[in-house]
Amino acid sequence: MFSSAEEVGFVDGPDPYRIRLQQSMAGLGPDAVMWLSVRRDGGLLSREWDLGCFNDDDSDDAFDSVKWTGPSSVEIRVADGRTFPVALDPASGRPQTTAALNC
Repeated sequence: MFSSAEEVGFVDGPDPYRIRLQQSMAGLGPDAVMWLSVRRDGGLLSREWDLGCFNDDDSDDAFDSVKWTGPSSVEIRVADGRTFPVALDPASGRPQTTAALNC
């Protein structure tokens, strides 16, 4: 069971894209879950797709950072240094894969 998500920031990418970061508590415990999505801003035509989900119940799996590695690719890093590259469709911005640990 996850509680409501709180927006914790954005990572700007090549216009019109950005990554949205949201965090929520996992169930009743102290664990936090970081939700990532990629957003294409375009007024009424804006779109948003899931990018990843990381639960810090194992401290090695906790979300650390996300960065743009190209116009249609991002890299998500967790606390122990593992990385999850995600390619985006160059035309739509939709992730071709997603990443998740303990979600």
